[in-house]
Amino acid sequence: MVEAKIKKFAEVCDLSNNMIARSSYIIKLLETVSSGLPEKKHNKLTTYMCKIVSKLNNSEPFGDQIIETFEGWPVEDISRSMKYIGTYFHLLNQAECIIIKKQCFLFSGFIACSI
Repeated sequence: MVEAKIKKFAEVCDLSNNMIARSSYIIKLLETVSSGLPEKKHNKLTTYMCKIVSKLNNSEPFGDQIIETFEGWPVEDISRSMKYIGTYFHLLNQAECIIIKKQCFLFSGFIACSI
């Protein structure tokens, strides 16, 4: 569920095919290892993640969505949820850094070879 939404969002954002594939792979990996939450809460977390990536310009403030999703949860469950979301974005940023470094290397090699 989340993987399909993230893939669609990545395509709408006009990411490269490489980044689209990496973003899909990362979320599939996270869905495999789970968040460590009970199933009902994990499902609520993934629904929340779908909401935040469903639209480029979401009219509902994030604060309201956060309160609606996590209200009444113990701090430990909120912490696990934030680690889950944070891990996804950290890995996505790392994938982007790798692609940027590769492009810079290829570009700098092209310049050096053409001189």
